[in-house]
Amino acid sequence: MRYTDCIETRRQGRIGHVGNAENDRRPGRPRRSETDSRILEATRALVREHGPEAVNIAAVSARSGAARTTIYRRYVDRQALLGAAFETVTRRGGPPPGDSLEDKLAWLLARAEEVLRDGIGAGGVAALLSGEDPDFVAAVRRALAVGLQPVTEQVAHDAANGVLSGDVDPDTLVNLVLGVYLGEALRHGAPDLPWRARTAKQLAALLAPE
Repeated sequence: MRYTDCIETRRQGRIGHVGNAENDRRPGRPRRSETDSRILEATRALVREHGPEAVNIAAVSARSGAARTTIYRRYVDRQALLGAAFETVTRRGGPPPGDSLEDKLAWLLARAEEVLRDGIGAGGVAALLSGEDPDFVAAVRRALAVGLQPVTEQVAHDAANGVLSGDVDPDTLVNLVLGVYLGEALRHGAPDLPWRARTAKQLAALLAPE
């Protein structure tokens, strides 16, 4: 092989290596899950407390204690970071298939609280409604679409098998549960556990097959 061919082969090898951050990680130094958790929780906390406009790599680094380079190695841009932060909140699967309708609705109400209060928070809900941060809106809606898919599938299954009224639309039911939680929070503050049980019972009476 000619000398110039050797140089070109080595140059192409370096280019291919630089393009893969996962391969750059040295053996024996796996990604630390606790670092991931700190980064994502810092992102959610900034959104909850100050709105998504407060989220940038410098702010997340300061809040989480992770170096900026560590964050950049994990997330290619701000939207990817936001998406990952909220996917961890929305991906909880679906309600246990063997539960009663009332228990399934209580499960859905608990997940609504987890997403809207503990995940997105007041600052995030306001930003979703205003649509002023397209990156944030796209990231959260994508996370919700993925996370809620097992829920809508369970609703469709229950409607087809007589657990729910056959007229129930899965997307409408999910929106109803989210709206019920938001309505209670707006009018009376954060709902308590008795409210969840009481509301699940009332919804079950409305949605059960005749």
